[in-house]
Amino acid sequence: MLSELARLVTAPAIETSAVRLPSEAESFPQQWAYETSEAKFKLVMCGRRGGKTKSAVRRTVRRAYTIPGHKTLYVTLIRRNCRKLFWRPLLAELDARGIKYDANEVDMICRLENGSVIEATGCDDIRAAGKIRGDFYDDVIVDEAQEPSDDILEPLVEEVLFPMLIDRGGQMSLQGTPPDTDVGYFVDRLTDPRWTQFGWSMYDNRFIPRAQIDEMIAAKGLTPDHPVYLREILGKAVVNPDALAYEYKRVRNDYEPHTVDFANGPWRHALGIDLGFQDSDAIVVLAWNRNDPDRRLYERYSWAANHQDVDDLADKVDEVRKQFRPVAIVGDHGGHGAVKVLETLKNRMNLEIERKPGDVMLSVGLVNDDLRTGRLLLQSEELKKDLQRVQRTVKPDGKVEINKRGYHSDLSEALRYAHYAARHYAAKPPKPPETRDERRIRQWREELRQEENPWS
Repeated sequence: MLSELARLVTAPAIETSAVRLPSEAESFPQQWAYETSEAKFKLVMCGRRGGKTKSAVRRTVRRAYTIPGHKTLYVTLIRRNCRKLFWRPLLAELDARGIKYDANEVDMICRLENGSVIEATGCDDIRAAGKIRGDFYDDVIVDEAQEPSDDILEPLVEEVLFPMLIDRGGQMSLQGTPPDTDVGYFVDRLTDPRWTQFGWSMYDNRFIPRAQIDEMIAAKGLTPDHPVYLREILGKAVVNPDALAYEYKRVRNDYEPHTVDFANGPWRHALGIDLGFQDSDAIVVLAWNRNDPDRRLYERYSWAANHQDVDDLADKVDEVRKQFRPVAIVGDHGGHGAVKVLETLKNRMNLEIERKPGDVMLSVGLVNDDLRTGRLLLQSEELKKDLQRVQRTVKPDGKVEINKRGYHSDLSEALRYAHYAARHYAAKPPKPPETRDERRIRQWREELRQEENPWS
């Protein structure tokens, strides 16, 4: 009997000895530092093929096995990648380590014998973020955090996931590759002292031969200062100007309102309205001086607000219209009820609202022309940030368009419409006053013409 009791007591130890947990020898130093970190909030940013998702899998396996009842939630901001990037590698890792589990393939929920639970889900819009609410976790990992717009990532992290860590004093990791822009919630965490940073280059990954990396770099013709080399190979956050839709540049396209005398002179204004139902309504007012030989266009006013009803929006438009008295108004006549809303505004205030430009990228190109030449000058920080977030994409057929899966900006749309309505290109300096001699010469020439052809 005593021998049987001894066998039962030692059985778990024998079974445990067959399990091979991830070890430092299987990683490289930067990767291991993240896998074993106990920091409350972690930010992981490295280039492609750096092994950040592999690290997330290994970290999850170790903690789930060594901490009974541990709960982990993995969220990828690209829904279609959830099963490929995390779920399949997770099950393969558990199998390779000899860890027993029960997996629900449909819901992507994995349960270990010690009561630990690992869940994986995709969340690529705000509605999916709302479905995650209501549970609590020890570890939350948000992957591909560089991909979504801030109107998805920020509420997901701040409003949905943070409260789910409170019950168990959990930890959170944000993972991603360097984005094409230098603004946004993910990039802002780089300067947030609450987040412990982890990052490494492709060269740090000892499982990829250095010669193989160098061969690829040479084949693509990448130089050390190329944005692709800095982002994808070294894992550094640098702006890729080719990926941005708008060519806004600080200083060149900035101005201080107090430096321009808007109270005097023949100033004209154009108003752009972008309507949003899931997004925000936005208004931008641009001004130009008819006597300006440089044909500059100044942003005078920007406004954006979400979930406005027709009455509130009508009051705001009327307020802006009375303040600036625009000579032209251009609005979004697109779908989703925009036509009805604009017709309501037109009828209530007896306004003439022109249709928005038909070709989006042509309209963007005209805005960029004024940005490049320094003619378009902005004051609103929100509008400036938006212009640095909107991305463009090139389709397989070579057509360029706004990246609809990237950051959506209502203010930049309203800017496009106001720019389309503006007539700054027709501005020209006034003629200097005519002198007495010039007037006599002009009158003499007119008399000669009438004598030569009295019927003209």
